[in-house]
Amino acid sequence: MHVAGLSEAEQQVWEAFPAGMPADLRTGEQEKDTPERGQSWGPERTVRASVLKTLLLERRAAEPGHVARLSLVGARIVGPLDLTDAEIGVTLELTECHFDQEVTVANARTRRLDFSGSSLPGLHARQARIEGDLVLRDCEIPAGIRLAGAQLGGILLLNYARLGASNGYALHAARLVIDHSIYCAHFEAAGGIYLVGARIGGGLHMLEARVTSRERDALEASRTTIHDDCNLVEGCRFDGAIRLVQAHVHGQINLSGAHLDNPDGPAVIADNLRVDQNLYCANLTANAEFRLLGAHIAGDLVLSGAHLNNAGGHALDGGSLVVERGLRCDEGFVADGGLRLIGSQANVFELLPAREITGDIDLRYARFGLLRDDVSSISGTVQLDGSVYDALDPLLSVADRLNWLARQPDGYRPLPYEQLAITYRRLGHDADARRVLLAKQRRRRKTLSLPAKTWGLLQDWTVGYGYLPGRAAMWLLTLLSIGTVLFWFDPPTQIQSGTGFNAFFYTLDVLVPVLKLGQQNAFAPSETTQWFAYLLTIIGWVLATTVATGITRTLTRN
Repeated sequence: MHVAGLSEAEQQVWEAFPAGMPADLRTGEQEKDTPERGQSWGPERTVRASVLKTLLLERRAAEPGHVARLSLVGARIVGPLDLTDAEIGVTLELTECHFDQEVTVANARTRRLDFSGSSLPGLHARQARIEGDLVLRDCEIPAGIRLAGAQLGGILLLNYARLGASNGYALHAARLVIDHSIYCAHFEAAGGIYLVGARIGGGLHMLEARVTSRERDALEASRTTIHDDCNLVEGCRFDGAIRLVQAHVHGQINLSGAHLDNPDGPAVIADNLRVDQNLYCANLTANAEFRLLGAHIAGDLVLSGAHLNNAGGHALDGGSLVVERGLRCDEGFVADGGLRLIGSQANVFELLPAREITGDIDLRYARFGLLRDDVSSISGTVQLDGSVYDALDPLLSVADRLNWLARQPDGYRPLPYEQLAITYRRLGHDADARRVLLAKQRRRRKTLSLPAKTWGLLQDWTVGYGYLPGRAAMWLLTLLSIGTVLFWFDPPTQIQSGTGFNAFFYTLDVLVPVLKLGQQNAFAPSETTQWFAYLLTIIGWVLATTVATGITRTLTRN
């Protein structure tokens, strides 16, 4: 293009390019310079996109001692700026400009792109190679940004940007590869953010951001790798799901103070998520299910002060979740809904909610080093079948812990009683352990047939299923005393000579079947005491059988 064909505004841009100087077309009046009103700007501020394209592709030589750069401020750019497949060897800065049509740099190779403060219908940069930063600070982009397959050598800056959506996505950046971080402070998107398969060399940082997406997930970052932190913190609002399925964050994830809503499903879907440090959710508000199925957190999962609201469903679903340090639901934690942690693992699990949990708590087959809880704050059912814990804090009385076990909804389950007894025994409370195992047998008895119930009741009365040995001793002493007195006043008839009668040893010989003291064979009871002797023998066998059963059970448990 010849210089003579340029307008005055275009001539200014043309002459500034070789020196790397900005061409500033602003008036200096803030209201008139607002890019959203750029459609009303006159010829003095209008530059054709074809002029810019020619400057970029003809690669005019830089002035000696300068670096060529296309820098334009406050212009209305008319026509399509289509740089598809272009090789752009200079920095492109089109700031506080108004674009009539979409900007396209698909498959292009360029250095730094800066559209700060501009209003453009859309930005298409699919598979672009940008050696430096892509700066979209304070931009308004109604049709959103397409960055699928793009590669960025610097940062992606979206602070204060306002994006609309195309096909449901405000930012579509599948398989994006970026060497540094993505920044979205005070960012607004009326559509989803799509980062599936992206590799982010730095972090993803969102502060006071708002993403609203009913058609798509608010943030879809499945199979994404983030080499630093993922911060979606104070003031962030997501209307739609956050999906982090099989994502890997080498740093920490911070959702502290965020607000999550999704009327159509879970607020967070993070199945098989891997976090190499901590997952912070302090003071988080999630008005739908928070799902972490199979996730692995190498540090702490902190839900202190969080409000998880999903009445009638699961507020937290962490089946097979692994937390290498602490799972902390304390210091103001509120759950309106159930907690499902089937098969989960944590070194420490703290369940100390600020309000009563009315939903069900499912800890089946979970493993905890320390379980710190407040049983008074649980009003729903508690499923503990197969759960394992090394210690309880507070230990509480046996009665309180048995009430805790009684909240199981599926009737009698032996394993929770066994685990509680193991814990008491490990901590040196052997008597409490026996009380728990006795309660287990009594609870089991309710599930048996009538004959088995009768036999169980007899074992309970006599020796407490072997867990109350003092009761057996009491029965023996009582019957021994009664028999000694009775046979003293009504001695039996001697049937073998050579043995003197002793009422105490005679009663003991009749009562304890394993003893052979010679008294029972040498003397026969009178007609008056005969039935009592038979009764003593029967009771003796019952006592011996139940004692043997109890001892066998105790030895087996030990």
